[in-house]
Amino acid sequence: PEDAPAVVANILSALQEKGMDDLVHKHRGGEPAEDLIRRFLRSRKWKVPATLKLLVEDLEWREKQDVLRIRNSTASQMLKGDSNPAGRDLHHQLFPHGFLGHDKQGRAVVYKWWS
Repeated sequence: PEDAPAVVANILSALQEKGMDDLVHKHRGGEPAEDLIRRFLRSRKWKVPATLKLLVEDLEWREKQDVLRIRNSTASQMLKGDSNPAGRDLHHQLFPHGFLGHDKQGRAVVYKWWS
C-alpha cells in the first residue's frame, strides 16, 4: 500500500510504547526492522491490530525460548556432543565430517562425507 511506511512507523512506535523495540532489533537477524514488520503485515493482510498482536507474541516466544542462544549454537552444542555420547553419535550420523586442522590463513579445514 501507498501508506506502508507510515503503517510500519506506527507499529514501530507501538512497540516502543510497549518497551519492545529493542526486542525487534535483537531478533531481526540481518533483516532491517522495517522489512521484518512488513513481512508480519503481509501475513495479516495489513491489519495493524492483528499484526501487532502476532509480532508481540512472536517476540515474547523468542525471548522465552531463548532463540538467539539456539541460533548461535552449533549442532554439536545443541546435541551436547561433548558430554552426551548419544548426542555425539547422532551429530556424527547427521553430519558425517572430519576436522583436519587449519590452513595457512588459520581457517578450519573440514571434510564432509557425502552419501
